[in-house]
Amino acid sequence: VSKYCQGCTLSKNGKPHDCKKNYEGSSGGMEAAAAVSIFLRSQADRGVRYTKFLGDGDSKAYTAVSDSKPYGERPIKKLECVGHVQKRMGTGLRKLRQQLGKTPLSDGKSIRGRLGDPIISELQGYYGKAIRDNSGNLEKMVNAVWATYFHKASTDTKPLHNFCSAEWCKYLKAEAAGTPDTYSHKHSIDKAVILAMKPIYYDLAHAQLLNKCLHGKTQNVNESFNNVIWTRVPKNVFVGRKTLE
Repeated sequence: VSKYCQGCTLSKNGKPHDCKKNYEGSSGGMEAAAAVSIFLRSQADRGVRYTKFLGDGDSKAYTAVSDSKPYGERPIKKLECVGHVQKRMGTGLRKLRQQLGKTPLSDGKSIRGRLGDPIISELQGYYGKAIRDNSGNLEKMVNAVWATYFHKASTDTKPLHNFCSAEWCKYLKAEAAGTPDTYSHKHSIDKAVILAMKPIYYDLAHAQLLNKCLHGKTQNVNESFNNVIWTRVPKNVFVGRKTLE
């Protein structure tokens, strides 16, 4: 969609031309308008109905499509991009670190220096893996997310590996071999920090959210296609709709 037409700019006195402008409104509403257009033309152009909408966390486009009722009262299900949902873990933990700052936690110490970027990246990766490895099974997916939390909360005196899987948990492997004492919980996160993190895990392990991730898919194919377009037509160089097409 485009709000600009070079012909309109160059023509004088409203001289007839093939106008390339096909959108009126704010630039922020372009994506939603384009999404609605895609759904409204699907039956006429493709002979199909799109019953699922795979998108990122921004619900504007989905809300616009849903409100437009392209197929009457037939509902359109919202699916979440696993990649975008995974990033919420990192975003949430960094925001928590910033909010708490120097505020003393339950052990009297601040969170600073105890929840660094490497740990956050690790937890974000674990969260994404828990979703992808359990596609199609909501119960296992929820348990796998909590497994990553309790695994990092475990200590030598209080191991919490009930949710863990022997496929990746080295403590359970050592336990199966009859030598659990050989495993050291040296990479555990301090209890006070773990407790501060718990509300984030409650939100991101919620069945209502993970139910939208059961498909296990991402928007990578769309982003790859966009990358091909912007490689040919860089975003920092303005072009009209004709050149883009």
